[in-house]
Amino acid sequence: FQLSGKMDGEGLHLLFQEDGRGWDVEDALREVDTKKEDIKEAPYCHHFIKRKKRFCKFPPAEGSLYCPEHDNTRIPCPNDPGHTVAKCDLEKHLKKCNARPIPESELPAYLSYDLNSGEERRSRVTSTSGLSSAEPNEEGTEGHVGRGVARLYRLPIATLNTFAEKISKAHSVICKDEPWCGGAAESPMPSTYDFLVCDEDEKSEKFRHFVQGASILGHMEKAGLLSHDQIYCEFGCGKGALSQLLCMHHKGEAHHFLVDRAAQKFKVDGNMKDKYLQEGRVWERLRADIRHLRLAKVPAIDGKKMCICSKHLCGVATDLTLRCICNTYSDFGVDLSVEGSIGEKYRGIAIALCCHHQCRAGDLVGVEVLQQQGFSDEEIELLFIASSWAIGGNATSLPATNAKRRKLSSDDDSSRTRSDIGDAEATSRVEMEDDGEEGEHDNSHLKFDHVKESSLAFSKTRVGEQAKDILNCCRLHFLRSRGWKAWIVPYTTYAVSPENKLLLALPPAKSGE
Repeated sequence: FQLSGKMDGEGLHLLFQEDGRGWDVEDALREVDTKKEDIKEAPYCHHFIKRKKRFCKFPPAEGSLYCPEHDNTRIPCPNDPGHTVAKCDLEKHLKKCNARPIPESELPAYLSYDLNSGEERRSRVTSTSGLSSAEPNEEGTEGHVGRGVARLYRLPIATLNTFAEKISKAHSVICKDEPWCGGAAESPMPSTYDFLVCDEDEKSEKFRHFVQGASILGHMEKAGLLSHDQIYCEFGCGKGALSQLLCMHHKGEAHHFLVDRAAQKFKVDGNMKDKYLQEGRVWERLRADIRHLRLAKVPAIDGKKMCICSKHLCGVATDLTLRCICNTYSDFGVDLSVEGSIGEKYRGIAIALCCHHQCRAGDLVGVEVLQQQGFSDEEIELLFIASSWAIGGNATSLPATNAKRRKLSSDDDSSRTRSDIGDAEATSRVEMEDDGEEGEHDNSHLKFDHVKESSLAFSKTRVGEQAKDILNCCRLHFLRSRGWKAWIVPYTTYAVSPENKLLLALPPAKSGE
């Protein structure tokens, strides 16, 4: 194209020529302005189509200047701010939203609003008249975490150093008698492991998850939690990979109940039912929020002895699960004064812990442990965010990918502690380039570049590990104070998964057992 000028009595005219055709630029702009004025009065969409050099001729949506095709204004869903919806489609969306409130009168017996929430949340007066199939979260998960990060990193460097020192002192008191803090990983295999066949490359994601699942089964067998005459309740099941391994281990002779808040594909369910599950055995999946679950009322349980399990149950979901277990005592008729009564309903607990930065102060179990060390509610929230330093590493560098994390570990890394590997990883990350592969538990979105590691008087990785250990000890205290024998083991190496802690618990046994 060519742009030229022409001078006449009215002044300079700019001419635009393309393929032998020409337009006076000012005339073209004046024509567009005229069309814009006309469109304000006409019942048409205000979107201008450059290719056709005209406005869209579709009628606008009610209350909007644009038609539904061109109205890109999106707002958070009133039912669940975790997702958004086009403003023009809001009314239609609310009728079919998966998080729409369910009237309390229509709730099934196994759901009770906020049953497993902390005392603070349950005592809060809410304006919600019913229960949502997804948790009604007025802040949204990302918003909650983001605001916590902002509060933490707005603190002066001196205050950050003081807060880190407080975490270290609390760790020395709370975790002093826990041998698993900084201990080497153990990865026992179950006695029957002929079903553990994985043709994937050892560096693949599928193989990495497979190894973790096998180790979890090995620890469960070592603790006496594997038995075909019980029902495995997998919380936060996702696709149900852990239940798949358990079903294969028992050759389909055990019962399985899976619960998750999100909708999932049922490929694992169909495969297990068709190939492994024996006749008369249960495999049932329930879509529900653990916060509202009344476990004793679930039809699939039906009086069976339960083993609660999960692989990487994130943040607050772990606290809700532990409280859900203890809240069923009255429903099951468990009398704590009678020795061994808990063991009549529960075989035990095996939960691989994960994502402590997603915890909530109002729902944390064993919070009295932190309060005894002088932590305020705001400091507890900051403690959650500080726990992300254990995996986030150096705030000024790129996160190491899973492949690179494995390169940092040697063949004998099982004898190395999480701190050893974590410090080496933090040192090496500065020289690495990001190849676009993110880790399973990458917390890089929780980091701010203006907080330099060199300006702090502590190792962020080590303080993050201490924060995680403290929160895990809170969970142990909660279970132990209710009669359970609870402990934690590192079930895999840091190179395989940085979230490598497995919570195990057994109900109190009768005398002589």
